[in-house]
Amino acid sequence: MSRSHSRSNSLVGLLLLVLFNSPAFCDEVSLRAVDVPIRHVDYQFAVKQDASKVRRFDWKVFRDRPQRIVDNKYEGLVLENDALRVTLMPSLGRVHSMINKKTGNELLWINPCAKPLGATNDTGFWMTWGGIERVLPRREHGTTHALDWEFAILSNTDRQATVVCRVTEPLTGLRLELYYSLYSDRNYLETIVVVENRTKLAQRFSVWTTAVLAPGGDNTITPDTELVFPADRFIPDDRDFNEWMTPMVGPIATSPLRKVGNWKSIGDLMTSPLHQPYYAVYSHEKREGIVHTFDLAETPTIDVWGWGYPPTLARQREFTAEPTNNGYIEIWNGNVTGFKDDALVSLEPGGLRSWSERTFAIQNVDGNQLAEEVKRAVTDSSHDINLNSSKSSSTPPSAQLTIERSVIATGTDDFDWFQTRAAYIPEPHRQSLVLMQQKTRSSGHGYFDVFESRSTDLTNWSSPKAIPTLKRFTQDDGYEIVPGDLWPMFHATTGKVIATGKTFNFREGRAEDILREKVSYAVFNPATDQWSALNTLTMPKVDHTGRPIIAPNAGCNQPAIKNDGLILLPIRYQPRNDWRNYISIVAECRFDGEQLSYIRHGSEHSHPYGRGLYEPSLIEFEGEYLLTLRGDHDGFVCKGTDGSNFAEAVRWRFDDGQPLQSYNTQQHWVVGGGRLYLVYTRRGPDTGHIIRHR
Repeated sequence: MSRSHSRSNSLVGLLLLVLFNSPAFCDEVSLRAVDVPIRHVDYQFAVKQDASKVRRFDWKVFRDRPQRIVDNKYEGLVLENDALRVTLMPSLGRVHSMINKKTGNELLWINPCAKPLGATNDTGFWMTWGGIERVLPRREHGTTHALDWEFAILSNTDRQATVVCRVTEPLTGLRLELYYSLYSDRNYLETIVVVENRTKLAQRFSVWTTAVLAPGGDNTITPDTELVFPADRFIPDDRDFNEWMTPMVGPIATSPLRKVGNWKSIGDLMTSPLHQPYYAVYSHEKREGIVHTFDLAETPTIDVWGWGYPPTLARQREFTAEPTNNGYIEIWNGNVTGFKDDALVSLEPGGLRSWSERTFAIQNVDGNQLAEEVKRAVTDSSHDINLNSSKSSSTPPSAQLTIERSVIATGTDDFDWFQTRAAYIPEPHRQSLVLMQQKTRSSGHGYFDVFESRSTDLTNWSSPKAIPTLKRFTQDDGYEIVPGDLWPMFHATTGKVIATGKTFNFREGRAEDILREKVSYAVFNPATDQWSALNTLTMPKVDHTGRPIIAPNAGCNQPAIKNDGLILLPIRYQPRNDWRNYISIVAECRFDGEQLSYIRHGSEHSHPYGRGLYEPSLIEFEGEYLLTLRGDHDGFVCKGTDGSNFAEAVRWRFDDGQPLQSYNTQQHWVVGGGRLYLVYTRRGPDTGHIIRHR
């Protein structure tokens, strides 16, 4: 997918030329529990939790007691495929070890004996464990490094192993979730980073990924280790110990600081500007390195820190208790431009930020080809979906999609208009109709009656009029019911319009009960100019794997109609009452002009992150079917040939591997002029103030 579209429009059309390409590197993946032996200086006695639940380090208490080295075992989880063996310390939210299976070598630095180190953060310290950490909410290493994390295994199959680690940061109340995954057919460790504001106030924060690296297997950095950054210049951070760097900074291509052996002393660098979302650290002596990719829009900053080479004995003793070695290079990628509080960004109440990071090994690269090889490896790893198919060689039709905005209705002091969708009715009743729904301005799903507006020329529209049969009503059990999220479409076989969606269910008219949701539909007859009453689709009790089908709905889902009149209706449901992790399907349905009947459904799609995959939308284009799906952290897409069975869903990517930047909201399809367009919302400089960038 090309990114040459304008980012200034809130509604964007994209030309999609689709061919899937999932590189196969591995045969299977496994997950197992292990004990991780850790040697460290005893320190827990000096950590005290204050009234704000921040764990702070009492250096006086620590120094008053003789230093004692202890050997502990931490609960660990090993994720392994043919490319990597990754050991997590999930109670700390950390990656402890990453072994390149091609060489058997460790890629990270693991401290032989960790110790507490003073830090300019709210805890006053940091443990020098090594490995990879991700921290909130400000300054170096934040506060979450000292907290106990919750964790759970979300997937443990021969195709995917996923572990989630969660923690709530006490100063801000922000929730940090890390989804670590290995796949059977991927050569990288994927980490999805999610920051969520569940408080009622905006919160300012930073989040950093800190990787402590020593590729080559000897747990020590080598002097001919090269730092690869797709940026213009090195810039020294504002530290008093960085003065020695001044003559050596400047263009990265010519700076001696690209090689660790030229670091005369302890130092801290930043890169500016970063053009591509990755970095690499490669030991030419060991012919092995590590590559890390991320989302440039979410984490635009790189910081580099090192001991100096060779480090002094005093420097070594500062970071490790025993034995000494030449240490590591430390790479940070973060969502802010520095470590001071004025660089923090704000997250609105209820807001969520998320992105994906990938880490993998490279080996046996010739020195003069390193930059190009890293670039190629990044491209290969990022192409979950390759949009450069043979169809792209044909000349696109000359017809272009144009967007003409017009206002047909405005909200009031009490209500806004939501869920506006249109259908075109051909001759002999030629007209267009738009459905819309009243929603209160309070938060939540305060939906009321369904309205319609009609036009015969797409210029003059009737005033919105409530549809009598689709008003909110009260059942005998006290629940108030209203159809919602309706998608109207003309059904040529019957000459009717069918609008599919869901039911909203409000206990005593107030509290929404999502477990009572059903697939709803209503029928408009152009010949009589009448809408039917609200109907619901009867669904099977269980899916193909025997999981219960709970609260199925087709709200906001774009259906497709086959030539024989069968309706392909995307539906989502949840398999458990206590976990909103949705599964999406496409159901084949028969419609006789009055009643919609379920026949069968095809493949079932989800993933273990957040609420799974939901709000699916379907299109047929040039003999193939495409299904796009909403995820909490990304948009997904999959392809099939019969309209109900699809390949595995993959994340939307541009053809340079960058993410779509659409998350936690719907995507839909438009076909026009022989072209297929994806309609979506995205993060951007002019949409950050709008909820979900809509």
